[in-house]
Amino acid sequence: GIPFIENGQEVAITHTISLFEADKIDWASGDTTLRDQFKKLIAVRNANPALRHGDIARAVSGDPNVMGFLRTSQEQQVLVLISFAADQKHITPRSAITAKQGKDLETGAAVNLEGGLDMPAWSWRIIELK
Repeated sequence: GIPFIENGQEVAITHTISLFEADKIDWASGDTTLRDQFKKLIAVRNANPALRHGDIARAVSGDPNVMGFLRTSQEQQVLVLISFAADQKHITPRSAITAKQGKDLETGAAVNLEGGLDMPAWSWRIIELK
């Protein structure tokens, strides 16, 4: 899938960009932390074939504040988890997923999914499954 980033979103603008008139974005005063996070996420996407063109399937059920989906290509399988909750949530993916070894694609750390996973408030995880 192709990420959709609104013009100026990567520097945390607070107004809606005009579609019909010039609306300059002040790139120098933007939030560099947010911009760096966008760069990191785009790099993860570009480096992983399943995130670019893999099939997609729902991977987590239960809490409506946590979305989980599985991207699968010939080369790899990636679990994406996104928490929209204001507090920590414990999620348990399907057993076919928890039986696999995981690697966090943002940090490179090993991820054990066997007992589920704690998701901090407003967080995400992108995990390659082996």
